[in-house]
Formats: sequence, C-alpha cells, structure tokens
Amino acid sequence: MSTLRRVMNRKPGTLHVFAEDGAWHWGITVPRGHGFGFQVIAYNQLGFQSEDDATSDGTRALERITNTSFERIERCD
Repeated sequence: MSTLRRVMNRKPGTLHVFAEDGAWHWGITVPRGHGFGFQVIAYNQLGFQSEDDATSDGTRALERITNTSFERIERCD
C-alpha cells in the first residue's frame, strides 16, 4: 500500500490558501505517515490574482486527488 493511500485513508488532505510575492497560491498537505507534522502533496506554481480564484482552483485539485484511483497511483510508484 502506498504512503499516500495510507495517509488519505486516515484523513483527507487539507487545502491552504495564502498570499506570497503579490499573488495568491494554494497548497495541499496531509499528515506525515510517521512522526509529526505535515507533508505537501500538491501546490500551484503560478499565482492567482484573487484569493477566490486560488481557493477554487485548489478545491478542484483536492477533489481530483481525493477521487483519484489509488491503484493507478500505486502503479506509478
């Protein structure tokens, strides 16, 4: 079983939206499999002009990750 699958089975990812360098960005984190803290599993590279745009895009990304077939991910490992 992949690390991502084990983590997503326990708790879904968390979307974070933040401003940096004059633009809005998003990142998705999951709790680390071992130890403490969180692991970034996805983020956007290009900034958005508004917080709403970043939130909308990040929400779509989180939904895609949540709905992705884990069997497909495991074959890519």
